[in-house]
Amino acid sequence: MSQTRIEWHLPKNMVRFLYKDGFLPVARTHLRLVALGKKSSTGTRRAVANATLDWDVEMSDASFRTGNAGEIALDDPKLLPGYDELSRELKEHHPNMKKWDGAPGQPTPEFSGIVNPGMASDYTYPNVPLILELRDPSMTPSVLPYDMQSGTVVTSWSRPPLATFEVNDFFDPSEYLGYLAERYSYLSNIKPPDLPIVLIRLGDSIFDMAFFDLQTQFATGNLKTSSGALQEDQLMNKVSAVLMRDLRIPKTRSPSDAFLAALQILARMPSVSPLAGPPGGLVKGILDALGSGQAMVVTPTVAEDWAVLGTLVFYLGTIAFGYRFGSFSRTTNSNGWWELDCTVRLKP
Repeated sequence: MSQTRIEWHLPKNMVRFLYKDGFLPVARTHLRLVALGKKSSTGTRRAVANATLDWDVEMSDASFRTGNAGEIALDDPKLLPGYDELSRELKEHHPNMKKWDGAPGQPTPEFSGIVNPGMASDYTYPNVPLILELRDPSMTPSVLPYDMQSGTVVTSWSRPPLATFEVNDFFDPSEYLGYLAERYSYLSNIKPPDLPIVLIRLGDSIFDMAFFDLQTQFATGNLKTSSGALQEDQLMNKVSAVLMRDLRIPKTRSPSDAFLAALQILARMPSVSPLAGPPGGLVKGILDALGSGQAMVVTPTVAEDWAVLGTLVFYLGTIAFGYRFGSFSRTTNSNGWWELDCTVRLKP
């Protein structure tokens, strides 16, 4: 499903990077801030003939990243050490020029506000064009340069799917959660032996422990508590209570009805607020029910987290139809993204 491009209204100090679809944010991706000079140190960056610097200068290393919604503040304090270093270098080699505070007309971490746009025409003010380089070795090309200015940037990168389920690739969180809801509604009649799901290119580890705890909870099999109820059923009841409370679902006939209603509601939510992420209270409630919520600060994050949350809700809901957790594996690439391959299996 192809999303309609959205024009996000941003503060004047912000730039946001989106994937080629114009919808999903390029979240938690390495950035490098570069001051351009008359010559390029890599041979790939553009040279600026009238730049004050002789060579381009990398002002921040690749530990700098975009935020949860693909955003970066142009006056982020993390940029200050690079600005200070460059300012000192310019003063040392060009003592007769005015102090450099940043690109004219742009916000700067040097002081509150923007550099006077009139400085662009002042020959005594250092001319130092700035670019932001998005860097991801798994993408082609691996580096994308952009002029440092506020606004929404739609990049040329195509994001891999959020999730793969039953030979279907999903790029839209609403579409994926909608499919989970539809598939869940059929489980009373159609029960495949297993339900494998792959979640791709995830960046937030807040749900990581939840899958460990999910595996532990499911692994109890047919062991009964002192009350005689299956522990898995108790877990499902606890989570369904959270779903009904936080999503305002009326009292249902069974927990499975609550899970179906929850998946249908969740499927609509990303299209309303795709960059806000799931409600923090709902996430914390589910993590608490799993025993994963202690000492965790739960904050709304990005589109990928809708996919993880929906998968957790779907898997917990399959308890009602005789499924138990099968397995999961987690792999992390060099850029810090992780992939989750998991499944639940029908109990013999």
